[in-house]
Amino acid sequence: MTRKVFFSFHYKRDIVRVSRIRNSGIVTSNYEKSSFLDHADWESIQRKGSSAIKDWIDSQLIGSTVTCVLIGSETNDREWVHYEIEQSVLRKNAVLGVYVHNMKDFNGNVDRPGFNPLAKHKINGYDLQLIAPVYDWELHDGYRSFGGWIDQAVSKFKHIGHFRG
Repeated sequence: MTRKVFFSFHYKRDIVRVSRIRNSGIVTSNYEKSSFLDHADWESIQRKGSSAIKDWIDSQLIGSTVTCVLIGSETNDREWVHYEIEQSVLRKNAVLGVYVHNMKDFNGNVDRPGFNPLAKHKINGYDLQLIAPVYDWELHDGYRSFGGWIDQAVSKFKHIGHFRG
């Protein structure tokens, strides 16, 4: 079964790392990614205000069954990442987190680890960070493992009865 994966991340800070994931070939016939905006498109949506941002996020979540939160050093500070997580939980998407701070940027630098934004959310009274699997792209070989991570997240969310996909 093909699963549409929605990626949630801090655009400005982590787009280089996210682009490496997007272009790594992990999205195969079994996993369809939601669309990625370029910087100009994102700024255009931002200028229209929070209602337009919510509408765009909601439209991107349509048809998705999995939300992958790419966790960088400042992801937890982003209002829209939290909105994306909230909407994903309401839609009964499986959710997983992937730390990306250990990935190198264009200058060959890694970043400091950030706080897991899943810690601020709950499902059925339980902390989301205790349910959603969390990995590190570099340390846990994301290139080879991502498909299995998706399957594990789906399995966990099915097990607790919180998956509609």
